[in-house]
Amino acid sequence: MRPGVLRGALSVVLAAAGWLAATPGAGAGTPLATAATITDLADPAMATGVLAAVACPSATTCLGVGSGPLQGATAVASAADGAWTWGPLTPSSGDTGNFFSWSGVACPSATTCLAVGTDNTSGVVTTATLAGSTWAWTPASEVPSDASGTGSLAAVACPSATTCLAVGGDGNNLGIVDQASLTSAGWTWSPATSLIPPSSGTGTLSAIACPSATTCVAVGTDGSEGVTATATSGAAGWTWSPEVRVDLGQASPGLGGLNAVACPSTTTCVAVGSDNSDAVTTTGTADASGWTWSPEVIVTPDASGGGELTGVACPSAMICVAVGSTIANGDVVSQQTGGTYSAEIATGSVTGATVTWSPVSDVAPDPTGSDALAAVTCVSASSCLAVGAGGAYGQVLYGAATVVSAPVVAPPAPAGLRARRVGPVLVATWDAVAGASAYRCGLERATGAPLGAPRTVDALSCRFAGLGANEVVGVTVVALAGTVASPTVGRVVDGRRHALGCVRGRLTRRVTALFPSCPPGWRTR
Repeated sequence: MRPGVLRGALSVVLAAAGWLAATPGAGAGTPLATAATITDLADPAMATGVLAAVACPSATTCLGVGSGPLQGATAVASAADGAWTWGPLTPSSGDTGNFFSWSGVACPSATTCLAVGTDNTSGVVTTATLAGSTWAWTPASEVPSDASGTGSLAAVACPSATTCLAVGGDGNNLGIVDQASLTSAGWTWSPATSLIPPSSGTGTLSAIACPSATTCVAVGTDGSEGVTATATSGAAGWTWSPEVRVDLGQASPGLGGLNAVACPSTTTCVAVGSDNSDAVTTTGTADASGWTWSPEVIVTPDASGGGELTGVACPSAMICVAVGSTIANGDVVSQQTGGTYSAEIATGSVTGATVTWSPVSDVAPDPTGSDALAAVTCVSASSCLAVGAGGAYGQVLYGAATVVSAPVVAPPAPAGLRARRVGPVLVATWDAVAGASAYRCGLERATGAPLGAPRTVDALSCRFAGLGANEVVGVTVVALAGTVASPTVGRVVDGRRHALGCVRGRLTRRVTALFPSCPPGWRTR
């Protein structure tokens, strides 16, 4: 028999029985995330304040950080019965004599979070530790600057429970990095280190995400275009690549840059920002040669005609949620003279290395009618929290927050289904599906009739026992994202050729096949 003929014949037989792995179809469009009305945080201890970043050490606790009058500020959110409640903005202590603020926060464990920011001269850091039911923050302290003598830290991410990396900029407009390491003495920060600048000669970093324990990706700006840099961990520690500029693509030249980055998978990261008039986005993909970034493209604006995306999170491998703001007439003059802010949200549908963004849309404001969202994080595949500020620019500001319901996209059906049978035991396996949280497998006869109730598993295999010697069965597998199931079902035959005895008069015949049947004129013995 020629190569491929048996495979083709087998496919025909399996297709006839409905036991072929289904091929996932293209998405029908980008679903939209929805956000609850923005609420302001009670702040009796602070006259004004804003939240700039948020991180969640657990599915029921999130910590927001930002600033108040001349000092940093923090707040804690708790979830009970699906409802989130924020505590008041609380002023931070330390760094006496300097104005300081927090701009980034990350939680390497369920009981520890680290925040970074800046004062008049250097980056500042603090650590929160959970004691009982209370989060206690250490006083703000400076980290040593690089050779420029000044600097600031904008964001932090933790690739492991004992390592966090912070990024920012120094007095020479160069990107800088700091590393925090957990030892028996607590968290220790290294001095800031400058990165090799991009071709433009300058570049600062504003955000960082770590898609794996050995890789982190940072983004920022050189004043006119977005820049990126990548850190990899090896035997000698963390090594940073030089910063590189991202092609503006369809975006307009101007004072643009990338403000935030999130990674839906270990080989894909999504960054968002602004080209000074519109929200922009770019996607980075990794292969053996490193990371490659697509040209920046404009995210379709809402009726205001402009805007900026300042935060992004990817609650699953198939969805990213971005937040930001616009101003009344979309120009800087309105911003500087107390224009009305409008909080914005957009949803990106991730398919492989392609991200398709919905148009940005307004988030229902609080009673002041003026809000801006700065950051977003997700506690599950469908639930995210965003933080920012309420009140018009130049007027009294206060911390603000909203709950974002991220759409759950049905994952594709499992592929690569395989079946192996030994006697009465059948084991079916399949390939992992991006975005799947579990799988539902069932057993059925060749006719399609089910054999027992299906079961839900976290692993990539199902085991069935007690099968009859000549019983022809198949396995069905559905991928689940939460409670949402893949629209198509993967099926595979049990992988064993079955024997059937046939008789005609005194003649006997043994037929062996996947689906054995006696020839015309013969009957089953």
